[in-house]
Amino acid sequence: MGLILRLGDVYETRGDSGVVPDELSSEESEYIRQLLKIYSDHSKIPFSGAKDLIAHPAHGKGFNLQRRRYFDADAFRRHFRDNINAEHLETFNDEILASVYEIHISTGGMDRLIKVMSHASIIDIAGIFGRHKRASVLVRQGTCHHFANEGTLPWII
Repeated sequence: MGLILRLGDVYETRGDSGVVPDELSSEESEYIRQLLKIYSDHSKIPFSGAKDLIAHPAHGKGFNLQRRRYFDADAFRRHFRDNINAEHLETFNDEILASVYEIHISTGGMDRLIKVMSHASIIDIAGIFGRHKRASVLVRQGTCHHFANEGTLPWII
């Protein structure tokens, strides 16, 4: 993702989204573990691993979309972490967290996942990321997976 500096502001040029690896990485293991439990509980099928879930006709595409969200948010975080003041990313994360918190704590399982993802998609972001619509729906949703992976807002509580 390239940047152009203009009048003290940052304008995004078109860039690549996160690349989803074919194999699961250790960095995503915690939110993946939680998603496997959510999908298993919801469908009453004990998925032993991601490959089983990916092969499932009703859940495979959704699970792959969850991973894309995670990696799009990861690419966003890495890019902006290296190119702007860290406080902007902290503000962005705080806004996402504050926007989904009540939904997160008042729901559970697949209902929590669906409602948090739906709400994250409509959050109106302030600051530099909102001003120029830099944070895509996938990035906002993927940030919630990062919260789960880091233990800030785990999917399973």
